[in-house]
Amino acid sequence: MLRRMASMIVSFCVSLFYNTIIAWVLWYFFHSFQDPLPWSQCPLNENSTGYNEECEKSTPVNYFWYRNTLNITPDIETSGSLQWWLVVCLATAWSVVYICFIRGIDSMGKKQLRTGRSNCRNILTLTNVFEIPDKDITLENYDEWITKLNSTYPDAIASLRECELQTFLDQTASGTGLAFIAFTEAVIEMPGSQVWSILFFVMLFTLGLSSMFGNMEGVITPLKDLNVVPKWIPQEVTSGILCLVSFLVALIFTQGSGNYWVEVFNGYVGSVPLLIIAFFEIIAVSYIYGIRNFSDDLDYMNGSRPNIFWKACWLVISPVMLLTVFVAYVILQAQKHPTYPTWNPEYELFPQTESKPYPDWVFAIIILLCVIPLLPIPVVALYHLMCRLSRRRSNQSYPNAYSNDGFQIETQNTSTQSA
Repeated sequence: MLRRMASMIVSFCVSLFYNTIIAWVLWYFFHSFQDPLPWSQCPLNENSTGYNEECEKSTPVNYFWYRNTLNITPDIETSGSLQWWLVVCLATAWSVVYICFIRGIDSMGKKQLRTGRSNCRNILTLTNVFEIPDKDITLENYDEWITKLNSTYPDAIASLRECELQTFLDQTASGTGLAFIAFTEAVIEMPGSQVWSILFFVMLFTLGLSSMFGNMEGVITPLKDLNVVPKWIPQEVTSGILCLVSFLVALIFTQGSGNYWVEVFNGYVGSVPLLIIAFFEIIAVSYIYGIRNFSDDLDYMNGSRPNIFWKACWLVISPVMLLTVFVAYVILQAQKHPTYPTWNPEYELFPQTESKPYPDWVFAIIILLCVIPLLPIPVVALYHLMCRLSRRRSNQSYPNAYSNDGFQIETQNTSTQSA
């Protein structure tokens, strides 16, 4: 029971931020029908005299992600307001999850993104500063243009910062935003980019729904098994209430600082708690319930008992590996205060992300996110221990006042005299 309750809390927390990612996918999917794609070029500034300065310093792809989509704040302490377009996409995502979940749709899939290594400069800056037509400067003739411009405008060329593409991607396209930056940067170079963009985000949407069904099932099933939800309540009502509550809680991710909170949940909710839950589960099965009883159960269900390899894994190898990973993680985390990347146009090395330490109150929330899913383990264990002790006390036989030797002798004498 303790594992189901702990895993239920983890599944609920994961579903909160995971469906926010699906909302981002919907936002990009809706914009994929535009020609040209909105992340393929920088918008004009307020005076319509040139391109937006923030976009010029970075790239159109980064600008569309951080400014048009997230409208991100400089740090996690600056919350910002709710972004109405993200609220609408989030409501749509939860509505689709609810409809599909009660219909019982199931799909599975995997995705993988790879990045390459290459030297790069801000070609967009060159085209804007020197009024060079778009597409005239490419990676193939880049060196020729640099040599030509350096002979005429040496100061302007010297002000350009060199960058490593892999470093650039690590700093600006890390975490949950990787798919929204790395792929969108590549798709604008493809012929028929709108079609490829639509197909890509449809794929992400369907894969996200598949994972969301598992998360929702991981919440609703324990609620029913533990009789938290009365059986007379239809599953449609239970699922609807759960989706509504999740949507309201997930509104925190639609703020200007929402992406930072997504990274907090993504980094701490589904990692340490699941590791500790798995450790206590295998200890409970192997040593408390007993490996012999567990083998008997498998023999009853499958008709064969596990061999020595599986017993060694359950008794020694798996617990030691889980404990080793946990101890190593704690040691590494204790060596430095947790940090997070921020998108700050005022940063001197912009468009590189600025690394900032988490404030103490955010660090406290991180600890709570790691501890709260684990609370059912000691609470339920203590509850069962108290129930067992209470049951033992109730089963104890109290001494009978008439069950003593004197009474037996007196009874025998009385019976003899009567005879």
